[in-house]
Amino acid sequence: SYEDIGAHSTPNGNSNSFIIMNYINNTGCNPNKYPAHTFCVLLGGYLPSLDEVKEIFKNKQAINKTLYERREQLIKGKMWTSTEEDAVRAYHVYMDSGTEYASEKLEDDRRARAVFEF
Repeated sequence: SYEDIGAHSTPNGNSNSFIIMNYINNTGCNPNKYPAHTFCVLLGGYLPSLDEVKEIFKNKQAINKTLYERREQLIKGKMWTSTEEDAVRAYHVYMDSGTEYASEKLEDDRRARAVFEF
């Protein structure tokens, strides 16, 4: 089961990442319980917030052009955010339409993309 750990920031995924990391460290929780977050942190970045993923959607065409040129995976499908709705659900965004939904944190048919501060 999941708890609402307080990762509710819609504009700041780095803040949510800090909250999730503290929860994992302070409770001894297995990091694999939060695989999207853990994946992003292992890459040196963080899982973006709801607003950050919406910005990625708004700029998807330009981003995908660069990703294509670099032979990287394009932005498509459903993308997880670090923003929780409650204990059970977190937000994701359909990258085809920009529509946001909240679904169970255990659903694994969503993509995760690390973002990096610079």
